[in-house]
Amino acid sequence: MMIQKLIRRSYWHIISKFLSNRAFRPGLVLLGLLVPLLVSAQEKPSFARIDSLSYQAYLKSDWKKVIEYSRDGLTAGYDYYYLRVRAGIAELNLKNPNKAAVHFRKALDFSLNDPVALEYLYSSLLFSGNLAEARLLAGTYSPAFRKRLGIPSNRLITNAFIEFGYMVNPKVGELKAIRPDAELAYVYLLPDYWYLAAGVSLEAGRRFSGSLSTNILSFKPIQQFLIQNQAAQVFDVPFDQRAGHLSGSYYLGKGFHLGLAGQYMSYTVPLYTRIAGETGDTYYLEALDYRDLALNASVTKRFSHLTLTIAADANRFKNLWYKQAMARATFYPSGNINTYLTAEATLITDSLNPSGRIIAHGSAGRRLFRSIWLEGDYYYGDICNFSEQSAYVVFNNLDLIRKRMGISLLAFRVLPHLDLSIRYQYTLRTASWRIYRNSEYISDLKNDYPVHNFIGGLIWRF
Repeated sequence: MMIQKLIRRSYWHIISKFLSNRAFRPGLVLLGLLVPLLVSAQEKPSFARIDSLSYQAYLKSDWKKVIEYSRDGLTAGYDYYYLRVRAGIAELNLKNPNKAAVHFRKALDFSLNDPVALEYLYSSLLFSGNLAEARLLAGTYSPAFRKRLGIPSNRLITNAFIEFGYMVNPKVGELKAIRPDAELAYVYLLPDYWYLAAGVSLEAGRRFSGSLSTNILSFKPIQQFLIQNQAAQVFDVPFDQRAGHLSGSYYLGKGFHLGLAGQYMSYTVPLYTRIAGETGDTYYLEALDYRDLALNASVTKRFSHLTLTIAADANRFKNLWYKQAMARATFYPSGNINTYLTAEATLITDSLNPSGRIIAHGSAGRRLFRSIWLEGDYYYGDICNFSEQSAYVVFNNLDLIRKRMGISLLAFRVLPHLDLSIRYQYTLRTASWRIYRNSEYISDLKNDYPVHNFIGGLIWRF
């Protein structure tokens, strides 16, 4: 402190001399720039002061102060293990896992394989949503260390899942009562259907992950033939769609993933055909066999606050091929998984519509409690002959979906090995009555109706 006072006194003494002599005044500007730098150099914090202040702030859990003192120390040239660990723990407690990971990696440069830095680095990667890097890191841990941190041992099958859904059309009674003013009208209605899926998630090595699943959709549609001045002819035409889905993803490193996926669907649709006769109408039952296919390829790049994905799909529905091009961005505003926003757009083309149509999708998720997230999503565009989620969800529906929105509650670790999901989806669909005159098709009568979807899922982690 005495040295600093002497410098300040000398500084003002020299200035007074310059002020009394005009010839020296130009040098005042240069001196005014240099002397504060000299004083600042004398005020550089000592190593002991930085270490003591950051440690005391750490003991008091004053995380902002820890970061402030750590930053001062790093600026002054003091970079060492304990300072990095304290700064990393502070950033992690302030929900900045990406910044925390930088400090823990630096700490490992000073102390290779340090268990404290390794544990906190793994937690930082998980909290930031960087699961691929977390998995690579955990792959270097010993079995005993993995067990201590609660990380499951390496295995091919990591979890098993099951999902059940029920979809109901509450307006089916009103739709059945509609009678177009026509000689003949035909309509295909779907009162309800249910869905069941089950599968396993796979991990081979430290970079490959995938899933294998099967699902069944059981439909209970009805056909109506509406003939003028006659009672409606109503036929039940139920059928099941069975499918298998396979997906794989390989982590290239530096945030890049490559993905391939596909789903194969098999179903037989029963349909009645009306043949008019002089003595009365005859209805013949036909069976239409379909083997639908949905294929997906994707590339994903992860950044600290953003994940970008582009994908291409080739789908064959009812013997017609459709092509898709998709781009998706998922943004983490705080740099962690507590909040996320997703924007996605898909262009769909086929031989009947080469110019294509666009389906836009937006979603947002927020952590409510320690292990519970709430998520909402909304779709804009005509949804039909469309696949998403790496060909896992397929819309080869007969009726056009004009609007779709939903809300989901996702609960992780409800039990030590059990995750739970509950979803509600609302879709607005369009039913079409084909109108005939003199046995020739002339137009459609369209009517919108809602469908409520309730889906529950369980995941058991091994």
